[in-house]
Amino acid sequence: MQLISRHATQLLLLFLFFLVGVGACQEIGTARALVDSDSIVTFSKRVDEVHLLFTVTDPHGKFVNVLRQEDFHLLDNGLPPERVYRFQAGTDLPLQIVLLVDISSSIRYRFPFEQKAASILLKRVLRPGIDQASVIAFGTDVKEVQSMTSDTKRLNTAVHKLVPGGDTSLYDALLLASRRLHSSPSGARKVIILLTDGADTTSRASLKESINSTISSDAVVLVVDATVPSENGTKGQSFLEELTAASGGAILPARHNEELKGAFQTIEKVLRNQYALSYRPSNFQTDGSYRSVRLTAQKRHWVVRCRNGYYAK
Repeated sequence: MQLISRHATQLLLLFLFFLVGVGACQEIGTARALVDSDSIVTFSKRVDEVHLLFTVTDPHGKFVNVLRQEDFHLLDNGLPPERVYRFQAGTDLPLQIVLLVDISSSIRYRFPFEQKAASILLKRVLRPGIDQASVIAFGTDVKEVQSMTSDTKRLNTAVHKLVPGGDTSLYDALLLASRRLHSSPSGARKVIILLTDGADTTSRASLKESINSTISSDAVVLVVDATVPSENGTKGQSFLEELTAASGGAILPARHNEELKGAFQTIEKVLRNQYALSYRPSNFQTDGSYRSVRLTAQKRHWVVRCRNGYYAK
């Protein structure tokens, strides 16, 4: 009987230890990510912590990455944050990039140049063992042709095996990209680089679903836009403007090869000049509601690109 009692006591203690461990994980929230199975990167995040990625340009359009925390004014749902956890200029936090490639028939004539430019960008931007990217192609159907990896050779192979054809399921593609980024490590910089030349034509998902999913993923969307001038002001162009405004991203014109080259160079500059800010909002409740964000620079005429809100998950 003594032996049985001793075993029962040990089991009870183990069970209590397990409960305490679970409670701690629920309070802090820990995410682990495999980096090509070579190493493990661990990030911790409080459930009441909000991450912002943003860039600042001066009145001449040049990126600025030497500003301090006191150079900015932040309002979350109209109130200053209760506490700022971290502020970094020119942040080197790990990147999680989804390259979202439009392979509809209309881009066939310029597709080889897009493939080359995209491969060069990933090779220049990704740091081995730190940053990762995946490739999702969309025409009529949407397919992830390369999952998250830091291996630029595998990414290059994935990009160059794409074949143009079909219609444009843009909303569905954004939905898949956002879902992939939902599982990214907390604290990583999440970026969707979207190469497209037109509006959605065949998605099952709605415009609203794609934008809400993108906002929930915390991703910044950078659009390499090859639409022709006659499509300015159309529903497709309005969607791209709404998408980038919501995520703190930008639309980069790429109607000919020289513009396309410049667009990819700008993306590289964006990724190298991002600020990272994490904070605890005032009166924060994890009720799923949408909370507005307004971040401005104290200096006049300086432009801050930052997402304009998030869902309190």
